[in-house]
Amino acid sequence: MLTNEEIAVRRTTVGASDVPKLFNSFDNKKAQDLWEFKVGLTEHIELDNKYITFGNLTEEVCLQQYFKDFEMDGVMNERIEHTSIKSFIASTDGLVGDIPIENKGKNEKGFYALEKPERDHIIQVYAQLSCTGGDFGVIVYNCATEEDYELPLLYNPEGKQRIFTVERDDKFIEELEQRVTYFLMCMREVKRPSEKDFKEWLKC
Repeated sequence: MLTNEEIAVRRTTVGASDVPKLFNSFDNKKAQDLWEFKVGLTEHIELDNKYITFGNLTEEVCLQQYFKDFEMDGVMNERIEHTSIKSFIASTDGLVGDIPIENKGKNEKGFYALEKPERDHIIQVYAQLSCTGGDFGVIVYNCATEEDYELPLLYNPEGKQRIFTVERDDKFIEELEQRVTYFLMCMREVKRPSEKDFKEWLKC
């Protein structure tokens, strides 16, 4: 559960996990709901289900398994602000040098059907790369059974991970940074964002 201080910080920053909501169109509900939360029109809603609980309780052991398998020395839960876009923050699950490691849980069906990372997860890693300056990022998917969801503290990720590399895409990251910068401006000015206004803003 987030503290009041953590919620206050979230209202004044854009995090990497926020960024997927800023794509497709600023007119979509996710972008509009995010803006309303950032400017204080809505309250923080604490999401709580077995999937979130599993992810929170197993993140450390999953990342330790990844570091062990690839013989890497990494750190966890690093918070990195963009060098030139103030209030744009990447809170990484894991970090090896400037390489962000994003940790995700998947149920068995979804895990074995996974051929490539989910789009929102890729965008989240691009946002992290924008802040860290790395050439690539990593997404670690962990397979979980129903029993694992019920007993997350007993979870052993060994042999249950799929690793995807996300190569840096500077063209995509350029648009990402433009969208974040525009959205931060809308937050500061308490100005509702729109895709039309964003395109006009780009021309300035």
